[in-house]
Amino acid sequence: MKGLDGYFHDLPGVTFSDDAGRTGGIVPMKTFINPPFNLDDGSRIHIQVNALMEHGWGTFQTVDQHQQATVQTAPSGIGNLSATAGRQSETQLTWTMSGKQGTKYWILMSKGRSEAYSRVGVSKGMSHVVKNLARGTSLFKVRAYNLCGYVESSPISYTRRSNRRPIAPIIDPVP
Repeated sequence: MKGLDGYFHDLPGVTFSDDAGRTGGIVPMKTFINPPFNLDDGSRIHIQVNALMEHGWGTFQTVDQHQQATVQTAPSGIGNLSATAGRQSETQLTWTMSGKQGTKYWILMSKGRSEAYSRVGVSKGMSHVVKNLARGTSLFKVRAYNLCGYVESSPISYTRRSNRRPIAPIIDPVP
């Protein structure tokens, strides 16, 4: 890959083909933000490739301009996380993204501030229904993922109340 110094550099540890012969590859963002590349989010990447054939390496070919990639970063900016009551033991979580989108979102829940969070669902969109929620207060967070990393929302608190109507107390007559 060509760095800002004008030279092409190898990307150690990166494989650009799979067992089926398809080409492509994933290069960690940290590879591009460090020298000699020094790229920022959105920088265009110009790629030259060569193939290993039975008689050795072929000549370098420039990747077609329409297939060139740009540097991607981890998702950012989860906001407006809210929980609304659903049917019986369900609650609907919704959120927004103000920066880079995630490709999947983990729904995390804790039963108290000192309790660890555990994953209770995965979503590909900006909402998720949590089912079989016990009565009481739960804390929720959303973690947005893509190939470059993740970002986590601030926790919100949601209390599931009883669906039963209160029973009127029995009052004994005063003698």
